[in-house]
Amino acid sequence: NFIDAEIWNSFVKMRKEIKKPLTDSIAEGCIKTLTKFEDKKQGNANLALENSIAGGYQGLFEPKSAPNYQSQSPLGWLNK
Repeated sequence: NFIDAEIWNSFVKMRKEIKKPLTDSIAEGCIKTLTKFEDKKQGNANLALENSIAGGYQGLFEPKSAPNYQSQSPLGWLNK
């Protein structure tokens, strides 16, 4: 219920286009992987799907967290 149906359908379509269609067992594995991503942070599952679609990747990869630049300047001397 946390996976956007439109995004999922786009992922399935992209997989067919790259000639790597989803079998039932692969789809089940994808759902398990997406569940793990979603358990870590809400929205990660759909973001992972969108990233795979945009990159034409057959796999799913956990979205990386953006660094928190507000708490630490990349130039350490600015924090003093």
